[in-house]
Amino acid sequence: DRCKKNFKSRDLCRKRDGHKALPWQTTYIAVTITDGVLEKREDGEYTYSDVPVAAELQETPLMCLGPADGSMKLEPICKVCREKNYTRDYCRNTCKHTTPPWSTTYVKLYVDKTPKD
Repeated sequence: DRCKKNFKSRDLCRKRDGHKALPWQTTYIAVTITDGVLEKREDGEYTYSDVPVAAELQETPLMCLGPADGSMKLEPICKVCREKNYTRDYCRNTCKHTTPPWSTTYVKLYVDKTPKD
């Protein structure tokens, strides 16, 4: 919390000063679930299969949209608007962007087929 007040960068906070506390920023994770991890029940609904899964990091997908109901208006700006140095109000309210915040980590869950020892 003190590093945030002093506007220290990650290099100064984590590397130089060796701080290990949780970051003050909210972390966003977008998960893609492959077909092998899901199974269709008799009533037509999908549920998770009882299989071992693994996750791999992904690059930002070409299309990843959030809800269009206005609930994203208080979320941090999207990656494109951050690169252009736009404000959150311009991104979320004027342009109505629903893509996840710029700091989102993208992962893909898939069936882990590696043999167990």
